[in-house]
Amino acid sequence: MKKDGVLMIQCHSKLGMIRNRLRKGLLDEAIEIYKTSICVDGIGVKAYLYTLDEMSKLFEEYGCRVLEIASTPTFTDTFDNSLYNHNQDKWNILKKLELKLCTAPELLGMGHSLLFIAKKK
Repeated sequence: MKKDGVLMIQCHSKLGMIRNRLRKGLLDEAIEIYKTSICVDGIGVKAYLYTLDEMSKLFEEYGCRVLEIASTPTFTDTFDNSLYNHNQDKWNILKKLELKLCTAPELLGMGHSLLFIAKKK
């Protein structure tokens, strides 16, 4: 990438996937993900999962400065969505809340995905 080029990358979040497996009662899978950073889906496809720190170090290693980080979904996958599906006003409020919280520093990494915007130095 050229100097001053902007890059956007999405990756799977290790902590988010652990949270997902715990929410589903899959403790053994959560522990395995914690140990290996590998997640295997229902058809055998493997994915490496990253922490916020790992991805930030990769950007730095390759001469990029991180401009923005988001983690999503942060909250909207932690409850029974059917409670809000029939009320569009409440669902819209929840979406706005999700957008505000997905960049909160204390919550980064807890969503399924990590989104990075970086600039080449």
